Amino acid sequence: MVVHKEIIYYTDNRLDKRIMNHCQYQLLLSGLPIVSSSLNSPIDFGRNKVYIGKRGYLSLFKQIVDCLERSVGDVVFFCEHDVAYHPSHFEFTPEKDRFYYNNHVWKWNGVEAVKYDSRWLSQMCCNRKIALSHFVKKVEHEIKKDLNHNRSEPGTRGNDIHKTETWESPFPNIDLRHGKNLTGVSRFKPEDFRGPVPKNFIKKDSVPSYGDIL
Repeated sequence: MVVHKEIIYYTDNRLDKRIMNHCQYQLLLSGLPIVSSSLNSPIDFGRNKVYIGKRGYLSLFKQIVDCLERSVGDVVFFCEHDVAYHPSHFEFTPEKDRFYYNNHVWKWNGVEAVKYDSRWLSQMCCNRKIALSHFVKKVEHEIKKDLNHNRSEPGTRGNDIHKTETWESPFPNIDLRHGKNLTGVSRFKPEDFRGPVPKNFIKKDSVPSYGDIL
C-alpha cells in the first residue's frame, strides 16, 4: 500500500525573509506536496490559505486545523517556518496509531547549538486523521477555557488516547532560535532547565550547514 505523505506548513509572517526563504527551500527538497497557512497575508508557498487573527497559540492551533482539513495526505509532517528540515526527515513513515517525534534536531542561536531528547511539535509526523481529531479538540478546549498556552505536543500530556514514539533521521534538522520564536523553548545551558537535565544533552559550537545562513 502506498502511503501519501504531505507537509503542513504554518507561519505568522513575522520571520526574517532570509531565514524564511532558506527554510522553505529546504522543504521543497523533500519533493512532497505542501499545504500552508499564513497569518493575515498570503504567501506564495504550497496550497496557501490566509488565516486572519492575532498571533498566539490559539491562532497557531486554528492554522494547523485548517491545514489538516485541506490536506489529502494519509501522513502529515508538521513543519514550522524557522526550522531547516533535512530531506531525510521525510523518509520516515509512521504507524497509524502513534504520534512520532524526530529526536535528531539541533537548536542553533547563531553562536552555539544544543541537542537533547525531547518531543517538539515542529518535529512531529503522524496519521492525518488522528492529528485532526486532536487539534479540533485542542481548539475547542482553548476557547472554552479561555486559554492560550503552548501545551501543543500531542500525546505528551497524559490525556491523549494515542501514544508517542521517537525516531532519528539520518541527518539532523536545525531549529533556528532567532529571538522571536513562538514555539519551543531556548535552553542552551544545563542550569536553564527547571528540573533534571534532559537525557543525551549535547552542546556544540556549530551545526551541519544547510546553506549560507548557518
